[in-house]
Amino acid sequence: MSNYYISKKTVESAVEYFSGIDYTGDNITLDMYWIFKRCGVSTSHAIDTGDKDVRSEIFQSLWAYAGLFSRDEVGGKRSLMFPDKIGAFRRGTTKNPYYSAGSAFKQQASRAVDSVRNMNPSIFKKVNGVLTLDPDYDTRIANDILKGKKFSLFFFAVWINRFTAYPIDSDHVTAKEVQRILQKSIVSFLRLDKADLAEFFEDDFSEQSIEVSDVPLSGEDLRSILFSSHGFPLEGEPEILDGTEGIKHVELKSLTPTLEQLKRYILPTGKNPSPSQIKQTLELKKQAILTGVPGTGKSRFIDEERKKFDYSTLIQFHPSFTYEQFIGGETLVNGNVETKPGIFFKAIQNAESHPNEKHLFVIDEINRGNIAEIFGETIQILDRKNYFAVLPNSISGIDRISLPDNLYILGAMNSSDRSIALLDLAIRRRFAFIELTPNYEVVSDQVRYGAIDVGRFLETVNTRIMRVLGDSSKLLGQGYVFPQTQSQDGTWTWSEEEFHLQFNYVILPTLKEYAQENDSILTGIVGSELSNGILDSSEFKDAFAREFG
Repeated sequence: MSNYYISKKTVESAVEYFSGIDYTGDNITLDMYWIFKRCGVSTSHAIDTGDKDVRSEIFQSLWAYAGLFSRDEVGGKRSLMFPDKIGAFRRGTTKNPYYSAGSAFKQQASRAVDSVRNMNPSIFKKVNGVLTLDPDYDTRIANDILKGKKFSLFFFAVWINRFTAYPIDSDHVTAKEVQRILQKSIVSFLRLDKADLAEFFEDDFSEQSIEVSDVPLSGEDLRSILFSSHGFPLEGEPEILDGTEGIKHVELKSLTPTLEQLKRYILPTGKNPSPSQIKQTLELKKQAILTGVPGTGKSRFIDEERKKFDYSTLIQFHPSFTYEQFIGGETLVNGNVETKPGIFFKAIQNAESHPNEKHLFVIDEINRGNIAEIFGETIQILDRKNYFAVLPNSISGIDRISLPDNLYILGAMNSSDRSIALLDLAIRRRFAFIELTPNYEVVSDQVRYGAIDVGRFLETVNTRIMRVLGDSSKLLGQGYVFPQTQSQDGTWTWSEEEFHLQFNYVILPTLKEYAQENDSILTGIVGSELSNGILDSSEFKDAFAREFG
């Protein structure tokens, strides 16, 4: 196992990025937001700033966000600089870039609490040392402080993790893998929710590149990056002691993700749960529905999962699918009326007949059928717990049914299908819902088209779709850019002509439909050269490289 780190060069790039930031709003409010957000404060969750564990978390957060010293050093006075102060310091527009320059690091948790206590007005609600966030904190930060600007999520993550070690059980780790870990871990570390990401950050990971080193960044390296070209602030240089020169006032916990977290982060799952997590959810709930736009891997997961069960049945709902087909009912056979079992009824009987084997019942396009009519009175058996339903007419001599424990139900639905009614609430509360989003990581790892990063191409297209259409149901899943057959080396490789045809006659028509033949919208997604299709394959390749290379 080896430790890997973000390289000094990449940290220098982050410092240069923050050097260009110039906010005229109340920076300290924003800085304290990140510090206390890391400690768990929210609009619904309060933290007690006098609690010993909370104080410890404040120290960890302050050091991660602003510390000018590494873990093997002791911070004295002038040992904290918030990244949004770097630009003002380098431009000479502030004489005081340090946070609480007159206090040693051991006192900084109290100083941070004082900063929050003295804010007027404040985004925090304070009652006797207990903090929550004001309900409109996000709007106030976005409008009053950021004034419509946003942080680069990539450079923010690089800065936060400038000293972080990644102990990866591999002889060789790629920069792409570390970047993937960084992207996923920053959301967890700062407890960012969707509102934070949308309001405060540009998710620019696909536009940036990271360098990896087996040598950690030292505190001296960081201070050299900050001060070598600009000199020290008027207050003087940071007061930093070697860790051997005295007792550390604060034991700084490692920001290193656990091995279990690293294994999860490094998987190319994008923002989706891993296959094992989906399977565990199905095992726990016994009923789950996969949702997502077309091409996000729902069918692929189902195909793989069916192989792991002793028995499996696959059906597809549609608007004319009936209760009689699903549960059973009367039908004419040779002129006689007979009661025949439906496909779900048969699956229940089969599972009951083989209690020591696992059975899977798959309903594709589950939201296209009339759920209430198809399930009828049997919808209550989805509660399991020995619930049973009395049938209006006996089927094969049986007048009531329940679900056996060895029968699992897995549904799938395309979230882009707006022509159907919303799922019945009775179904929603009885199923686990697992959303699958476009997975750019797996595409970048496995799909090849010349020198183009196909995952980055797909992410760029979807980013533009959101910008010009603002509709997440119109995003393209990774299935649009996976070839039909896998190469012998395990990758999926497009030939020039195959990708040319895929773009012109699969991807482009889909985007035209989404754009409703609006040329300006289509141009905003794929550029003017590609928007009408290019018939010559070599001309297409050149135009594609200009737009997405």
